[in-house]
Amino acid sequence: MSAIQRVMIGLAMFVAMVVGESHSKADVVTDDFPTGPFDVNKWFGIVYQEGTAALTQTNDRLEFTAEVTPDNSAEVVFLSKAVGLQLQSWEVEISCHLGKGDDFSGMGDNDVVALSLIIRPTGPASESNGEDGAEMNFGLLQTGPGTFDHVVRFNGRTNDSDDGTIVFLNNPDPLTIKVRLAYNAGTQLISGEYDVGSSYVPLGNPVDTSAWGMDSGEVFLIALQGLAGTLDDNPPTSTYSVTSGKAYFDDFRASGDGITLIPEPAIVGMLLPAVFVLRGLKMRIRAKVR
Repeated sequence: MSAIQRVMIGLAMFVAMVVGESHSKADVVTDDFPTGPFDVNKWFGIVYQEGTAALTQTNDRLEFTAEVTPDNSAEVVFLSKAVGLQLQSWEVEISCHLGKGDDFSGMGDNDVVALSLIIRPTGPASESNGEDGAEMNFGLLQTGPGTFDHVVRFNGRTNDSDDGTIVFLNNPDPLTIKVRLAYNAGTQLISGEYDVGSSYVPLGNPVDTSAWGMDSGEVFLIALQGLAGTLDDNPPTSTYSVTSGKAYFDDFRASGDGITLIPEPAIVGMLLPAVFVLRGLKMRIRAKVR
């Protein structure tokens, strides 16, 4: 058995133990990210960081900042202590803001700045045939020389196979939207929705988590991701910055009978970062938009 497999098996056993014995029933977990340190009762904090990417609670929101240079993209993952259970329904939503193209001067036509809400099973049973997950991505793309557009995408992944749907919002100006992932325990489906200011709109095909092969001890992890890099995962060739106030999360809410909080013994700090490093969380939407 490899070290990676041992880490993932250990994580699944540990999460099953704390959820089954010492979890805190939550039903609703909210956070509007007041300026200062993150709430350690609600978040494990940053579990993966690449390049200069950062997520910082400032200006009463969770701001994403980054510096992209040739061959150096930037990515950061922020993990919640709220998890979703399999046998009860739940939903998670968050507000996302991205600036306009001029706010990221230097972006090329293969570059993206994106904020994402991500769901992953803990494994290891669900990982035996490949990676599984669901995510809502909100991104800014350069669609032509000097022209930009915001896009939103829902993607369900089962055994390394993606089923993604993307919509262009036809709005190059600074934009704030809400995204939501909702789990129905009766159908075992996770659906994705977005709201540009009036009401939530379903996007894409719900992903069937019954095909993920989760065992009874697994739960759904909830994470936020900031990404500045390229659409195809190749090293960037351009130079640009994501500065304060141009990309941020706000108004996090996880609710439903299936939402619970897990504690943070030292072992979690060792196991969870390894799991997220193992999994490719980077948004891959090139095939969807070209």
